[in-house]
Amino acid sequence: MQCEANLAVAKRSWQCRKTWSEMGQWRGVSVMDVVSPKVRSRMMSGIRAQGTAPERLLRKLLFARGFRYRLHDKRLPGTPDMVFPRYRAVIQSHGCFWHGHGCSLFRWPATRQAFWREKITTNRRRDSRSMAELAQLGWRVLIVWECVLKGRERWPLDVLQAWIENWLMYAGASMELPPFPCSGQPQSQSQSQSQSLAGDVLSQSVSPGGYGE
Repeated sequence: MQCEANLAVAKRSWQCRKTWSEMGQWRGVSVMDVVSPKVRSRMMSGIRAQGTAPERLLRKLLFARGFRYRLHDKRLPGTPDMVFPRYRAVIQSHGCFWHGHGCSLFRWPATRQAFWREKITTNRRRDSRSMAELAQLGWRVLIVWECVLKGRERWPLDVLQAWIENWLMYAGASMELPPFPCSGQPQSQSQSQSQSLAGDVLSQSVSPGGYGE
C-alpha cells in the first residue's frame, strides 16, 4: 500500500512539473493549475532569483574558456548576473516565464491572472530600464533566455560558448540572443553530448517555466 501511495505521489509531481515545463506560445493562452493556490504560492516562493541552473551553466561554459567575472554586482543597474569589467560587458540570464519571453516555454497561468500579468509586465519594464541605464554607463548587455538552453529552440552548447566568447572579445552590440537558427535539425554527436550535459544541469531546478526573477 505504501509503495502504491508513493507511486501516486510521484506521478502527480511529474504531471505538475511537465505541465509547467512545457508551456506554450506567447498568445495569451492560459493553463489550468494542477495544485491549490496555497501550494502554488509556496512553490513559487521557493524559486531562486540568483544562481539559477541556466546561469550556473553559462558560468561553467565561460569559465572553461578562461573568462573571469563578478556575480550580481549591486553597484550596477539591475544587479547583472555576470559582469565582465575587462570587456565592459554584462550577461543576464532570464527565465522565460518570469520575464515574459515570447517563446515556446511561456504561457499565462490560469489562476490569479491579474497578479501575474502585473508582475511579469513590471519585470519587463524593469529589465528595459536597467538595460537603458547600463547603456548610458557604457556597458554592453547580452540577454540569454532560458529557451536558448532548453527546448526546441536551444543552441548547441559548443556553438553558444563560441558565440558568447566572440561577442565578449570583439565588442558586440547589446542584444538578446535569438533562438538557434538550426533548431530542430539533426545534431552532431558532440552537440548531442553537450545538450545532455545541459539537461543534467537544468534538471536540478524545478520552476513553472522559468528559473528565477
